[in-house]
Amino acid sequence: MVMAVVTYAVSRLAGRGAKFMGTVGMNAMTRSMSFLTMCIGVQFVVNGVLDPELLRALRVGLSIR
Repeated sequence: MVMAVVTYAVSRLAGRGAKFMGTVGMNAMTRSMSFLTMCIGVQFVVNGVLDPELLRALRVGLSIR
């Protein structure tokens, strides 16, 4: 419920925030959020590759052949 209220408030104030930040501020914010999104995606991939169960299954599968 709290997240819904916070999301509503942020969405409601987004227009005013955009005017306050201006074009340069919006570009900076967009680049920062894009970088953070990319970092989260890379972390998902790293966590998937380094998953102990996946590595164990690969070792077992490779030793059978």
